[in-house]
Amino acid sequence: KKLRSYTVWGPMCMVMASLLFLLSSWLIRAVAKNGSGKVDAQQIALLAFVVGACCCLINSCRQGFKFGQLKDLLRRGGYGGGSVGLYYMTLQHMSFGTATFFNSSASIFSSLYAAKYLAEPLTPQMSALLATSFIGIAQVIWAVMPPKLGWEDVWLFVALLGAALSGAAQALARKLRLEIG
Repeated sequence: KKLRSYTVWGPMCMVMASLLFLLSSWLIRAVAKNGSGKVDAQQIALLAFVVGACCCLINSCRQGFKFGQLKDLLRRGGYGGGSVGLYYMTLQHMSFGTATFFNSSASIFSSLYAAKYLAEPLTPQMSALLATSFIGIAQVIWAVMPPKLGWEDVWLFVALLGAALSGAAQALARKLRLEIG
């Protein structure tokens, strides 16, 4: 019975998290366009952190909180917070679709981190998928990047750094789930 509830709630939680992420991105862009034209990314990241911390506090009051992996939890929070901050900054400087595309490439980095640091096997099928994904990202970078790089084009690389930090946060979350059981 427990397995069945995970198979139902897991995908529903993923869909809900994706929709909330999309909604927050749209709201940030709307405020940036209708307001002064600037949205302070650090304030938005802080607000996202406060909302997430409140959710964690509510959950820990219900289920109890273990401090066994405090160092990994702090690292995961730092990587995730850095990723969110960089994503919100790139939303201010590049189109919504391009910023979200680069942020969505975090699963590539997550797979590489999991293979390197969690000793998860990198199968030939996974390697082929990773290579295809890297080629897709390279094509988007090639299409978006101008022939001569200027200071304003640094946001492409900031977006990729945010995706790499997000991938590290995902891999650490997987490590913590494996350790907790």
